Amino acid sequence: MNRKIYYKVLPLFLCLIYLGQPAIAQKLFPIDSFDISYPAFASTDKIGNIFISNLKGEILKYSSFGQLTDSYVPQKALAPTFFEAWQMLRVFVFNAKNQEYYYLDHYLNPSETYSLSKLNPGFVSFATPDEDNTLWLIDDTSISLKKYDLRSGNLLSETHLSFLLGENFQVYFMKAYQNKLFISEKNSGILVFDNLGNFIQKLPLEKVQIFNFLGDEIYYTKDQNLILMNLPTLETNKIPLPEIYPTWYSFFAENQVFILSSEKVYVYKIVGKGE
Repeated sequence: MNRKIYYKVLPLFLCLIYLGQPAIAQKLFPIDSFDISYPAFASTDKIGNIFISNLKGEILKYSSFGQLTDSYVPQKALAPTFFEAWQMLRVFVFNAKNQEYYYLDHYLNPSETYSLSKLNPGFVSFATPDEDNTLWLIDDTSISLKKYDLRSGNLLSETHLSFLLGENFQVYFMKAYQNKLFISEKNSGILVFDNLGNFIQKLPLEKVQIFNFLGDEIYYTKDQNLILMNLPTLETNKIPLPEIYPTWYSFFAENQVFILSSEKVYVYKIVGKGE
């Protein structure tokens, strides 16, 4: 199956990451900004540190105050397909072109590089970590979702996706959360699987590429709003976002809103109605 790797379209959309106390903001007040250069991807950890990669494959770590604290420069100038910092003590980095992954520690020191071809025989277009040193991946060759134990190399589960997505599916993003796996796909919206890869449900969300979680809520951006949906009730709330162009990513950390363009990061404070 000849399909493109669609992570390259992610900078055209909004990636949202929220850390802090749940609150529905009425408006945003600008408080700061700092410079960046040609970002390629972004993530954050559970205490508000911000991680931004660029087209050279460098990963820069900023505090929630916008201070650059650490940086990683790879031997090969290649932007990662995806990286995830939520595990706190290590940052997972995946490169689909080379079929490799590695970890960075809290100070962005790299581990050895691991070959996915030794773990999985097919071509992996997307991979994301879960708890207990396990790894979820999308195998394009077998059109399946797989979960591996990285300590033993054993395949823990395999779910064939052709009956759900067809052969021409396009996975934009996936994330493990609360013993479930959430996958955004171009034509199907967001699909939810249990920790063994069994399909549970399809969320009533269309054209949502990047998403994240806060408690029982999943959130994303649409029409210049941050939208939070309660997973048990499907009720939604909206937070208006300022119009900054060209917007690359927007995310929340430590009760602040960070909006990334191609050259700057704009920082906003969440304020309540009438403040």
